[in-house]
Amino acid sequence: MSAAEKRRLVTFVAVSSLLVAAAILSSRLGPTVTPDGVGPAPARPDPALALATRVRAGLRLSARHFLAAYLRYEVGEDGPAVRRRLRAAATPRFAALLLDNPARSAGGRDLGPARVRSLELSVYPADPRHAFVGGAARRGTRTERFSFEFAYTAAGWRASGVTE
Repeated sequence: MSAAEKRRLVTFVAVSSLLVAAAILSSRLGPTVTPDGVGPAPARPDPALALATRVRAGLRLSARHFLAAYLRYEVGEDGPAVRRRLRAAATPRFAALLLDNPARSAGGRDLGPARVRSLELSVYPADPRHAFVGGAARRGTRTERFSFEFAYTAAGWRASGVTE
């Protein structure tokens, strides 16, 4: 084998090794363009962000269900439908505590429906199975603030107590 042939063989082996290394690196990083070859590939979804989004969505829905029943119960509407909704939206212990204490009387006045105007959700960082839900509801011209603790149970998010 001549010196020129050896140089070509060494060059071929070096270039082949670089191409294989580039292919391995590229396969681990994923595609750099969309499957149709136009533009950059979409960012891979962050699993932690997706989970946090689902957790907050579930908490928001549960909070709205609880508040729909609670805001009626607190002004004296304590019929079977409201009681059933409170039991479904709260932990058994908190539901029993609420239902064992009579709702305040509206003094025969119709206070009208309350509408949630703001809702703040805060999952407790040290234990993501506990959260705080606060906000304000408007009933007529009056604004009421509320703050509740929620716990994640086998049945999903449930109101578990009153916070300050």
